[in-house]
Amino acid sequence: MNNRRGILILLVIFFVLGVLVALQPRFDRLLNPAPTPAPERTSGFQLVFEEADFNVTDIQAIRLQSPVTDESLTLARSADGTWTATNLEGTFNQEAAANIATTIFILPYIYTLPVPEGETLEAFGFANGGDFQVLVLLRDGTEHTIAIGNPLPSSPEFYACVDDFCTSEPPTLHIVQRSPIDYLVGLMQAPPLDQ
Repeated sequence: MNNRRGILILLVIFFVLGVLVALQPRFDRLLNPAPTPAPERTSGFQLVFEEADFNVTDIQAIRLQSPVTDESLTLARSADGTWTATNLEGTFNQEAAANIATTIFILPYIYTLPVPEGETLEAFGFANGGDFQVLVLLRDGTEHTIAIGNPLPSSPEFYACVDDFCTSEPPTLHIVQRSPIDYLVGLMQAPPLDQ
């Protein structure tokens, strides 16, 4: 009788183990559900001047300025492609100048945001034209402007007014990444001059 009881217990244990093995993938999904993907803001990487019809080599002059601190850096490109800082003494580093032009040309934004009805641009940091401004003059005389306002309350990106987007109805803000703006501000505050 003990043999039959032992065999019966072993069969029950074998059956329970078989059921557990068969259900294992289901238990794994219950215990470790697949992560919910975060909602995408847009297709990720878009250029502020994507719709403007120019190339980085078309940039004739650049002015980086801060209405808040009254600092500025003005760069002009000569006919031979050499950059000069018109408001500084000394020779501006050519690689840094080319990097500034390229950074402006490929400045990314994450998404656009229409200003909500009843809100003004001042609420987004544009009371005095923004905290930082990038002015670009092309060889054909066309001008482009980017004004940088406040950082977003929940992330490190900035509100930006680009060209006519902030004068349209309703005004539309671009949400730009912080690192290129920090880079441009840093070069304005500490311009690299060749020795």
